[in-house]
Amino acid sequence: MQPPATVLDLGLALPTDRAGAIAAQRQARASAVFTPLRHETRPIVAAAATVGSGGEHLFVAALRFEPESYIPTASRIVTGRYSMSYVRGLEFYREGHVWIDAISAVAAPGDLLLINGAGRCHPFECGIACELGVRLDRPSVGIARRLGWRSPPRLAEPAGSSAAIWSHGREVGRMIRTREGVKPLIVSPGHGITLEDSISLALRHLRGFRWPEPLRRAHSCVTNYQREYDRSFGRTSI
Repeated sequence: MQPPATVLDLGLALPTDRAGAIAAQRQARASAVFTPLRHETRPIVAAAATVGSGGEHLFVAALRFEPESYIPTASRIVTGRYSMSYVRGLEFYREGHVWIDAISAVAAPGDLLLINGAGRCHPFECGIACELGVRLDRPSVGIARRLGWRSPPRLAEPAGSSAAIWSHGREVGRMIRTREGVKPLIVSPGHGITLEDSISLALRHLRGFRWPEPLRRAHSCVTNYQREYDRSFGRTSI
């Protein structure tokens, strides 16, 4: 097995210091727009990440799907080291270069980005889906597995139950239970799309699992690759 592709130089340099990251995040947040999606049926690029053994490497898989198809027409897995120390709310600036490289390798103009991570539902209202949407100039939706910056709202058990998530007096995301008996997901817009359109997109692509099908496949792809990579190099997954 060959090691995964190294990180490409796309000229999208990100700051690697806290002050620079804060300033860049403020600019990205000011640039994000939340307007209705003009064309609901368009290709999707789904991207998900996982951490390699030892926590030193991040793996990101990006898969491109034509409308209403779940057979990827293009895929790319990229790995890289973190570029700065962990700072709560600024995670994009320690790992964003890996996400950008993977997505840019498969995305075409007009594609919609479906990101396994936060969108506007973020402590600074600018999660990884916002950053990627703004920087790559594509509509984007963030779907996260948990709400890590505040206590989650109470949610009923039946599938389809939902609860609004508020920040500074506005709804920034929605917690949705996609299947009865499983943990809910957090859906929020990233850029170029409204919250309601984001929720509609996520629900439209459910196929009996917790995650929308494009993201489920992206997550399965990157997780399987990471485990095979670690086995090949004699590492134990964390």
